[in-house]
Formats: sequence, C-alpha cells, structure tokens
Amino acid sequence: SFHLGTIAQYWQEIAPWVVSEDNDGMLSLNYPTLALAASIQCAREVVHLRKEVTELREQIAELRKLVNG
Repeated sequence: SFHLGTIAQYWQEIAPWVVSEDNDGMLSLNYPTLALAASIQCAREVVHLRKEVTELREQIAELRKLVNG
C-alpha cells in the first residue's frame, strides 16, 4: 500500500491555520483544510495560466497579421 504524508512543522511556517498543537506540544495537521487550501491555490494558478495563454494567443495572432500583411 502507498502512504503519503508531510510534517506539521513544515506547514506551521507556511499555513499555520492547518496546524494544531495539543497540551503536550505535539503538532498535527488538519488534512482536509490543507487539501482545500491547496485546491484553491491550484485553481487560482489555473485561472492565471489560462489568462496568460489567452494573452499569448492574442499576441501570436497579432504577430501573424504583421508577418502576413
């Protein structure tokens, strides 16, 4: 079987809202919140990249017009 994990200490610096600490100082991750935050960040990146692709396609079309007269 395959297991995937990460350490809370890493995320404590980046996204402290997904890390909790018990009375003994043990850290734990809220994986559903971490997954949601990661999904939102990925969606934002997809939107950004789609916009960039659209702009680049427009620039290519303009350059083709210039080259082809």
